[in-house]
Amino acid sequence: MIFTQRPVPPPQAAINALLKPMKDSGKTELEDARAYYGTQPPPTKAFDFSRYKEYEVCLELDRLFKRKCAYCESKYDAVAARDVEHYRPKGAVAKAAGHPGYWWLAATWENLLPSCPACNQRRKHIEYRKGMTLEQIELEEQKKPTKTFGKGNSFPVRNDAWVKKEDPAALAAEDPFLINPCVRRPEDHLEWVFDYDTQRTPWEAVPILPLVRPRQIPPGDDDPYALASIAIYGLNRVGVFRSRMEHIQIMQKTCKTFANTFLALAKIPDPNSAAAQALLPVYETAHADMVQFMQPSMLYAGMARAFVELVRKELGKLGGP
Repeated sequence: MIFTQRPVPPPQAAINALLKPMKDSGKTELEDARAYYGTQPPPTKAFDFSRYKEYEVCLELDRLFKRKCAYCESKYDAVAARDVEHYRPKGAVAKAAGHPGYWWLAATWENLLPSCPACNQRRKHIEYRKGMTLEQIELEEQKKPTKTFGKGNSFPVRNDAWVKKEDPAALAAEDPFLINPCVRRPEDHLEWVFDYDTQRTPWEAVPILPLVRPRQIPPGDDDPYALASIAIYGLNRVGVFRSRMEHIQIMQKTCKTFANTFLALAKIPDPNSAAAQALLPVYETAHADMVQFMQPSMLYAGMARAFVELVRKELGKLGGP
């Protein structure tokens, strides 16, 4: 998960689609929803929203998030359709009995995020846990999964103080535990750790097992925003874990070239020598390729940034040009 800044002003095409009059009433979807929820007795069934699925809305979300899941950073195009996810759920809130959902935000641009089905929909998965070996993971995969992940209507907030009606001031004071990558910087709450044989360098070790975990906050507690987000989005489910592990293997090829030329240049006393000048283009190309992995458009950019930082720290111990 990486921080993604929403454009200001918001994309007009998406706003126009969200505010487009409904065919039957001639009013906006929000106006229809206000009338629906204002009836007496209050309705027991959620309003059937549809404007958030308009083509222009989906297109702008794809552009903003580079066609990646806002939560796990998997590319959804290759394997499944993208879900348009309501950060604050629109029709109900799990563990908040009687909550009608944040229906007044159902057609609000700032409440919409693109998600892969696995992060958004409640499903059973195997979870990778720190210390597990590949053999243990494979054994777990032979069993029927029992642990459920996926956001669904989950929306934990501090002190269970959910806002239940249209009230901007109350909404601003609400403290959700799930990380919204357009509001909170995920790197302030989440950290990456890589399990590998430390007798080898991170660009040579096989395998490297990536785990995202909560940062520690004084006096040594897990960050609550990370804790909830990892558990509910399923950020360490085995499917995405394996994909991240394979991505690191691809990164290692570039990082190895970068590291080898970095160390070779460090051994050449004269940076203007023919030997140094011959290595420099290789070093610069490898560095540029390594940095490319960290760009927002790239798969698992948050993990890639942490892995590149690990490579740089290791090289810092060994010296360099």
